[in-house]
Amino acid sequence: MQIHAFGLSRVPTFLGQWDLDFDGRTDVFSIPLTGEKSIALFLDALKFALFDISSEKLGKNPEVRLVFSTEEGRFELLRSHENTEIRKNGMPFDLQAAPFPVAMARITHLDADKLEDTLFYDILSTSESLTENADTLASSLIGNVSESLGNAILTQGIEVSQQKAALLAASKSVIDGISVVSDEEEERLNQQLIKAGVSHAALQNEIAQLKDSMDWLIRINMLKDEAARLSKQLTAVNGDLSRFDVKKNVLEKALKTDALAPDYDVLSKLRVDEKEEGKLITELKKSVPMLSERVRSASLAHAEADKNFKSVLENYNEKCVTLERVRELDEKIEDSQIQSKHLKEELFNEQTAARLLSEENTRLKNVLSQLTIRSQLLNKKMDDLSMDKLLVDELEEYKRLLDEIDAEVIRSAEAEETQRELQKRIESSRSALLDVQNVIAALKNEELAVTGELSMKERMLSKSLGIEGVETLAAELDNQNERLNALDALQGRIVLLAEGHDRFNQVKAGLESTKHALRLATVALNAARQAYIDKTAVVNSAQQAYSFYLEVLSLNEPREKLANGKPCPLCGAIHHPYSVKLPFDRSLEDKLAKAKEDAQLALVESEKCKAEFAQLQLQQTEAENILNTLTTELNEAKGEILYIASELNIVGLREKKPITWAAVLKQKQTSLANRRDDLEARLEKIQGLTEAIESLKEKREDAALKTARKKEEQASLEEALKNFANMSAELEKNQKDSELNRVSLTRLLERAFARFGLKASNPAIMKQNLPTLEKRREQWINWSVEKKQIEEETAQSEEALRNTVASLTAQKKSAETLEKDIEALTEQIKRFQKERHEAIASQTPEEVIAAIETEKANATRLAEEAKLSLASKEEALLSTQNKINTLEAHRSETIKSIESLSDAFNQKLQKAGFPNESSFLSSQISTAQKDDLMRQNDELLERYRVVNSQYEEKQQALNSLQEKNLTTRTREQLEEELLEKSDLFHTATAQLTGLREKMAKNANNKNRRKREEAEFQKLQTSLERWESLCANAEEPRGIARLGLSLAVTYGSSDIDAFIPGAKIKLRDEGLKLFAPELSDASGLAGMKTISADQRFFVALSLLLGRSELFARRSKPEFVILKQNQNEAFPSQTFTGLESLNLTIGVAR
Repeated sequence: MQIHAFGLSRVPTFLGQWDLDFDGRTDVFSIPLTGEKSIALFLDALKFALFDISSEKLGKNPEVRLVFSTEEGRFELLRSHENTEIRKNGMPFDLQAAPFPVAMARITHLDADKLEDTLFYDILSTSESLTENADTLASSLIGNVSESLGNAILTQGIEVSQQKAALLAASKSVIDGISVVSDEEEERLNQQLIKAGVSHAALQNEIAQLKDSMDWLIRINMLKDEAARLSKQLTAVNGDLSRFDVKKNVLEKALKTDALAPDYDVLSKLRVDEKEEGKLITELKKSVPMLSERVRSASLAHAEADKNFKSVLENYNEKCVTLERVRELDEKIEDSQIQSKHLKEELFNEQTAARLLSEENTRLKNVLSQLTIRSQLLNKKMDDLSMDKLLVDELEEYKRLLDEIDAEVIRSAEAEETQRELQKRIESSRSALLDVQNVIAALKNEELAVTGELSMKERMLSKSLGIEGVETLAAELDNQNERLNALDALQGRIVLLAEGHDRFNQVKAGLESTKHALRLATVALNAARQAYIDKTAVVNSAQQAYSFYLEVLSLNEPREKLANGKPCPLCGAIHHPYSVKLPFDRSLEDKLAKAKEDAQLALVESEKCKAEFAQLQLQQTEAENILNTLTTELNEAKGEILYIASELNIVGLREKKPITWAAVLKQKQTSLANRRDDLEARLEKIQGLTEAIESLKEKREDAALKTARKKEEQASLEEALKNFANMSAELEKNQKDSELNRVSLTRLLERAFARFGLKASNPAIMKQNLPTLEKRREQWINWSVEKKQIEEETAQSEEALRNTVASLTAQKKSAETLEKDIEALTEQIKRFQKERHEAIASQTPEEVIAAIETEKANATRLAEEAKLSLASKEEALLSTQNKINTLEAHRSETIKSIESLSDAFNQKLQKAGFPNESSFLSSQISTAQKDDLMRQNDELLERYRVVNSQYEEKQQALNSLQEKNLTTRTREQLEEELLEKSDLFHTATAQLTGLREKMAKNANNKNRRKREEAEFQKLQTSLERWESLCANAEEPRGIARLGLSLAVTYGSSDIDAFIPGAKIKLRDEGLKLFAPELSDASGLAGMKTISADQRFFVALSLLLGRSELFARRSKPEFVILKQNQNEAFPSQTFTGLESLNLTIGVAR
C-alpha cells in the first residue's frame, strides 16, 4: 500500500487540509500537530477511513480524504458518517455487497490492530546526516528527551553494562577452565618427541640392514649350488667331445664332396637339360598345326559374341527408361493413397461433428422454448404486484423510522430518570477518576521495572545466540551428535582395517616363505632337468657309438669280399683294416644299458622335483590370490574411511599412515565432544533465558494492558465529566423535540403502509405488518434475480443456437467437398495402376532390374571371354614358335658348355684326391647323416660354450658377493634378531604417536586460550565504555550519547538482514560500517566511503534501533517508508524487513 495524500477536515481539534510530511530526524513521522495526541488523532482518522471505526476524538461529523495505491490500482476514498465515495483509477468502485471494513482489509492487506504498531520512516533524509561526528549525530538522532524517557534510556544502558559484566565473568571462567601445560613440561615433551623420533628412525635402519643381510646369505647359497651343478655339466660335455673324434674323418670326406657337389650338380643338370630340350623341341613342332586351327575358331566366336552384346545393350537402355517411368508411377500411387486416407479420416470427423452439432441445435431449441414460458409467467406475476418494487429501497427506512419512534419513547421516559441520577454520577465519576490516576501511576512503575529486567534478559539471550538462532544451534548440536556417531562407526572400521593389515602381514610372510621355498625348488628342478638332459646326452652318445659299431660289424663281410682298388663302402679307403683291428670299445652295449638306467633315474628325480615345484606354485598362487583379495579389501576399506572422513570434514588422513588414523580420529572426537558439550550448555542457558523472557513479556503485557484499560477508563471519566455538564441543560429540550418527532414519524409511516393495502394507526400494528412486507420484498427480489437469469440464459442460448447453425452449415459443405476430392483421387490411382501394369505387368521393378542386369552381365562376360580366348590362343601360337627357335639355339650352346665343364671337373677331382667320378660318388653320404653329424658337433660345442660361460658368470657373481661380507651370522640368527627389532619398532611407533597427540592437544588448548583471552580483552574494553557512558549520563548530551550507543547496538543486530555479516560500529569521529566485502583489511569503512545503498541500510537500521530504544525494546509490526519521486529503494530492503517479521508499506 502506497499513500499518496491524506486529508482530514470537520474535526474540532483540527481545521483545514492535513498532508503527511515525513522527517525521520525530528520524529518518527511529522505532521502539523505535535505530540502523542496528534499521532493518536492521525491513527484514529486512518482507522475511520479504512475500517469504519469511530472515535470521539474525531468529533461528530469528521471527513477524511485518502489517496493510496495497491497492486490492484489507485484508489481515492472520501469518508464521512453521511457518505462514502470510492473511486478506482478514476471510476466509481463497487464493493459488491461486501462490508466496507472487510473490503478495505482485502484491498490494503491491513487490519485495525496493526495500525497501533505502525511507524513512518524518512530513510533518505536520515542517511544524509550519517557522515557527522558522534556528538552531532546523537543530537540529531536522539535530541533532547523527556525525563521519563531519559530514565528509560539510562536503565537500558545499565542493563547492557550488567550483561557485559556477566559475559566477562563467563569468559573468565572459560579461560580458567582451559588447561595448558607449563613451558618446562612442553620442552620436556618436545625433547621426548625428538628422542623417540631418533630411536624410531634408528630401529627402522637396523631392520632394513637385517633384511639386506638375509637376502645376501640367500643369494650366496643359491650361487654355490648353481656353480656346483654347472661344474658337473662341464665335465660331462668334455667326455662327449672326446668320443665324437671317431666320426670326424667320415664328416671331413663328406664335406670335401660337398665342396665339389655344386660343380657336379651343374654338369649333371646341363646333361639332363640337354636331353629334356631335345624332347621338348620335338613335342612343340607337333603342336603348331593344332594351335593354328584354334586361333581361327576363336576369331569366329569373338565376332558372334560382340554382335550379341550390342543387341543386349540396346534392350537394357530401353528397359531402364521404362523402369524410371514405373518408379514415378509408384510414387504417385503411394502419395495418392496416403492423401485419400487422410481425406477419408477428415470426412469421418466432419460427419461426426455435423451429427453432434445437429443434436446440440435440437437441444438449444428446446431450452429456448422452456425459457420463454418461464419468462412469460414471471412477467405476469411481477405486473400484478408492481408496487412491491418500492419495498426493496424503502423497507429498511420503515424499520429505521419505527426503531427511531421506539427510541424516542424510551428517551422521553429515561430523560427524567437521567436528570435525577446525573448529579450522583458526577460525584461518583470524580472519585473514580482519582482512584484510576493512582492505579495508572503504580502500573507504570511496575511496567518500567519489568521492562528493565526484560531488556537485561534479552541482551543476555542475544549474546548467547550471537548471529545464530536456536534452531541453528539445535541443528548444529544434532549435527555434532551425528558426526560423533559417524566417528564411532569410523573407529570400528579402522579397527577392522588394522585386523585386516595383521592378516595381510601374516599372508605376506607366508607368501615370502613360499617364494623362498619355490626359489629353492626351482634350483632343484633346474638341476634335475639338467641332470636328465646330461644323462640323455650320454645315452645318445653311447647309442651313436654303439650304432656305428654295429654298422661297422655289418659291413665286415662286404669289406672282406671287396676287390683291390675299390673304395670301402664305410670309409671310402682302398686299403683298410678289418673291424677287429679297429680301436673300438668292446663294452659299448653295457655302457649304453648303464646310461639308460641312469637317465631313467634322472627322469624320475626330475618328475619328483617338478611335482614339488607345481605344489609350491599352487601354494604361491593361492597366497597371491588371498593377498590380492586382502589388498583390494584393504584399499576399499581405506577408500571408504577416507570418503567418510571427507564427508565429516576430517582432512590430513590421506597424507598419514593408517596406523595413525585412530589417534587422529580420537583427537577429532574429543574436539567434537567438547563442542557438543558447549552447545548443550549454551542451549540450556538459552532455554532458561527464553522462558524467563516469555514470563517477563507476559508480565509486561499484563501491566501494559492494565495501564491501557485504566487510561481508557480515565479518558472516559474525563469525557463523562465534561458531557455531564451539558446533558442536564439539553434533557428537557430533547424530550420536547422527541415527542414532536415521534408524532410526525408515525403519520409518515401510516401513509406509507396504506400504499401497500395495509391499515396501521400506531407503531405496534406497523411492527406486526413488517414481516408481511419483508416477505413481499424478498419475493420481489427473487423474481428480479430470476428474471435477470432467464434473460441472460435466453441470450446465451440464442447466441449458441446461431453459432451451432452456422457451424452445421459449414460442416456439411466441408463434407461434400471432401467426398468429391476422394472420388477424384480414386480415379487417379486406378489410372496410374493401369499404366504401370502395361509397363511391367505383375513384376516388381527390382525383379525387372535384376533380369536385365543379369542379361547385360552375361553378354558382357561372353564378349570379354571370347576376346580373351582369341588373344590367348594367338599368343599361344606365337609363343610356341618363339620357343622352338629359342630352344634350338640354347641346345647347341648347352652341348658346348657340357664338354668344357666335364674337363674342368675332372681336374678338380684329381686335386681333391678322387681318381674318378665313381670314387667321388662313393664318398658322398646322405644329407640327413651329414646334418646329423654337423648338428652333433655344433651342439657339443655350443653346450661347452654355454655351460662354461654360465659357470664363469656364477663364479664371478659368487666372488663379488663374498667380497661384500655383509655378515658372519647365520640366517636363523638374523631372523630371530629381525623379530626382536620389529617388536621394538612397533613399541617405538606407539610411543611416538602418543607424544605427538599430547603435543597437538596442548597446541590446540594454547590457541583456544589465546582466542578466549582476546575476546576477554574486547569484553573488558566494551564494559568500561558502557560504564563510562552510564556514569556520564548526567552531563550535557550524556543521555543523547548513551541513547545513540544503544540505538547503534540495537540497529547493528538488524543490519545483518540487509547486508549479511555487517555490523555498525560507533567511534568518536562518527559511524563506521563493518562488512566482509569491504576492501579495507580491517573491514571498517566510514560513511563517506561506502555506497549509497549501504548508507540507506545503515540509516534504516539506526531508525529501527531508535524506535526499539524509545519503545523500551519493543519492535514495530508495520513500517511505512517514504519514497521520493523517481527514486527506488535498494532491492534487499523489502526482503530484509520481511526477515525481521515486519510488514512494509510505501508512502510517496
